[in-house]
Amino acid sequence: MNFEYSSVPKIRKLLKDKSQEELQEIVINLASFQADNKDLISFHLSEKFFPEEFLEDFEEWIALEFNDAMEYHFYGMKKKLMKIKKRYKKILKLVKDKPLNFRIRLMFCQKVVEEGLWDEIRYSSLQNYWLTEVKSLESAYEKLHEDIRFDYQMDMEEIEEAKIGLS
Repeated sequence: MNFEYSSVPKIRKLLKDKSQEELQEIVINLASFQADNKDLISFHLSEKFFPEEFLEDFEEWIALEFNDAMEYHFYGMKKKLMKIKKRYKKILKLVKDKPLNFRIRLMFCQKVVEEGLWDEIRYSSLQNYWLTEVKSLESAYEKLHEDIRFDYQMDMEEIEEAKIGLS
């Protein structure tokens, strides 16, 4: 066996020769190695076929995480928010669909606003992260089709008001 990393075309070629059972075994084996692999596989299995379910799951996850973060004092809350941010960024890397990417970013920013966390992060290092995330949301918003942008105009105005209140 060659211990160098294979290229994507070589892996694609090797996978074509495998039966469906062998492919399932490879995917399950791959999922058992790292949480990132498991995330990637479950994302591709759920998001492509059930984007609305994926959004509902994300919304539930983020609500639970933010509720948990609100139970801590400032230092614990800050650490919990950093953990949420790390997982959130991983999810964004997986999402290639622009409207879905925007909706995930919007949910995250709305949750920060709903929980009143912008008041808590005003004097912390998280303020720069929050402002950067709002800029990313605005950038994703601009890339959407104008009909979709119209649907989210009110939500964007709420986020902008929270951003202005923080500055």
